[in-house]
Amino acid sequence: ALWIAQALYDNNEGGVLLTVDPSPWVQVENFAKFPKLDARIIFKQIRGDQIETKKKIDFVFCDGLHEKEEVIKEMRHLLPMLSEHAIVVFHDCGDSNRFCDVNGAVQELGIKTVWIPTTNRIRIYEHSQC
Repeated sequence: ALWIAQALYDNNEGGVLLTVDPSPWVQVENFAKFPKLDARIIFKQIRGDQIETKKKIDFVFCDGLHEKEEVIKEMRHLLPMLSEHAIVVFHDCGDSNRFCDVNGAVQELGIKTVWIPTTNRIRIYEHSQC
């Protein structure tokens, strides 16, 4: 999140990063170390399916709750909010089990992704495919 906020700051295009996480962890402490990024980053301690925005979303990095039903719920909530050419990156797409089944969620949603075989197994979805 900090790298994305820094890029927004450096490019001075006026974008804002909304980052959410249901768990209170070191995110807030890390963000506080970079006060110049305050205008570029907003953190909310909520789940992805609780995001509310009037603006269209251009980019989602989905790395929240990894259970299949949670990912499905989050994406069903977010899909109508995506801009025409939005990009969604799904993290932790390696093994599928009852605690982490991002792959199962992506398959059940029927969205076409590109597989990136990195250490944490990433899938990328481009919304314009719809």
